[in-house]
Amino acid sequence: MSLPVAACTETAIDAVLLDAGGVLILPEHAAMRAALEPYGVDPTDAELTRAHYAGMAAQDGDLEQGWSAYTRAYVAALGVAAEHGDAAEHGDAAAQALFAARREWISATPAAATELARLAALGVPLVVVSNAVGTVERQLAVAGVCQVGDGPGVRVEAVIDSHLVGVRKPDPAIFQLGLDAAGCAAAHALMVGDFAYADVHGAEQAGIRAVHLDPYGDCRSRHAGPDVSGLAAVVELVRASRG
Repeated sequence: MSLPVAACTETAIDAVLLDAGGVLILPEHAAMRAALEPYGVDPTDAELTRAHYAGMAAQDGDLEQGWSAYTRAYVAALGVAAEHGDAAEHGDAAAQALFAARREWISATPAAATELARLAALGVPLVVVSNAVGTVERQLAVAGVCQVGDGPGVRVEAVIDSHLVGVRKPDPAIFQLGLDAAGCAAAHALMVGDFAYADVHGAEQAGIRAVHLDPYGDCRSRHAGPDVSGLAAVVELVRASRG
């Protein structure tokens, strides 16, 4: 259950906070393919991207299992279990291999840099707010998506890495750090994330509007923020809110 997208445009959006994983970057495609090769699949980049969102929907639906739910759904989306007689055993083994391989998130999401540049062209500050392990700023730069300040990617004001600041989404405190970096009040900011619990619920607890990036309509969890199919839709939301 989510609000209409139009609800996000009633007040001007003067800054955009973005999750990193699933919004701007994905687990490295080459590493994921290598981890899955022993299990009889050779997925394309598009199939790996699709599997990520299936995994995130599973994680949103089973917060207790978390990343275990993600990896099981990920390999199932790629047909790993269906390729072998002992589906459960092979699926679990593939999920474990995938869990170890997913550490480097350096493959950009489709059109990430292009759509982020379109957002920046609207004149709104951009800040990345990520539950990470201290490496997300480097990963975003390696993926060619963005960096703090000027550089080859899109300029962002800050990359808030939970490991470095000592607080994780959905805690409202990490969103406040993002607002401070953007120089924006909560009522005029928008959060974009693919994890409804951490990104949408967390942002709303901080008084920030949020949209849930769910390109394939996989997520079945209840959340107030509207679902969007990609960053292109976020660009249009920001433009509409600013008249």
